[in-house]
Amino acid sequence: MKKITPLAKVVKEFILPIGYWENEFCCLWKNGDCLNRFFVNFINDFKGEIGPTILDIGSGDGRHLLPLVKMGFTVTGLELTDAGIETTKKKLAQSNLSAELVKGDFHNIPFPDRSFDTIISVQAFHYNDWAGAVKTFAEAVRVLKPGGLFFFRARS
Repeated sequence: MKKITPLAKVVKEFILPIGYWENEFCCLWKNGDCLNRFFVNFINDFKGEIGPTILDIGSGDGRHLLPLVKMGFTVTGLELTDAGIETTKKKLAQSNLSAELVKGDFHNIPFPDRSFDTIISVQAFHYNDWAGAVKTFAEAVRVLKPGGLFFFRARS
């Protein structure tokens, strides 16, 4: 009979391993410039209600942060990895744009309550176990202004 690894062990070994993500940015993703189609739909459907201050949780290489900055929003990227932050900085500099980039994780978002009008997170929240997901959503709600928009895309 095949031995099955307990899900809790698999999840624990996979959630927020910085070394894994550093490698992804340096070796595999390179220039992930393809926008998530659900994100594009969100921008088009809610363009009059978004911003002006936006937090991109798990901003990665900036693929969703940069278009928002180009649209004139004040965007802050929260990213776990140095490689993701450095990649985003280079892309911002190449486009003569600026955004605040903060190293940190989504379990302890380092901003005061009600700091942002809009929060986005594309394919980051699913790197959680149940307790981590509860904490992550609570943190996002905490830093979102009342009536603000929250777009997230995650695998289920």
